[in-house]
Amino acid sequence: MPMEGVRNEQRSIEVHVDVSSLKGEPRGADTMVYTVALKGPLGDRWIEGYRLTTEQSAVSRRFELDPARSTIRFACRTADGNALVFEMLERLEALVARVNLLAEIWRSQAPRVRFSPEPLRAR
Repeated sequence: MPMEGVRNEQRSIEVHVDVSSLKGEPRGADTMVYTVALKGPLGDRWIEGYRLTTEQSAVSRRFELDPARSTIRFACRTADGNALVFEMLERLEALVARVNLLAEIWRSQAPRVRFSPEPLRAR
């Protein structure tokens, strides 16, 4: 049975950031952790594309994907103010667009990619 939040990949695989869902939660004296929902199907290809894309950039690694809840979390220092939060949202939207493109390329050219939390090993 597929995990909650993972949708059928036969439909469009376009995923979008739902900025209206942004919620902040204080962590410690000087940090806010923000959570934002993703809209669209988080299929195996999309999740693997997200993992590969975020491994390539230190900034992208600040975004933590929760595929079961279709959310992404990131933290900002409270001293940085709202300007940094909006900048992070813009970066997240660009990241999601790159992952959408990668997932679409895989969908059109390659056999289905299966997401596995365990590394693949040679037999």
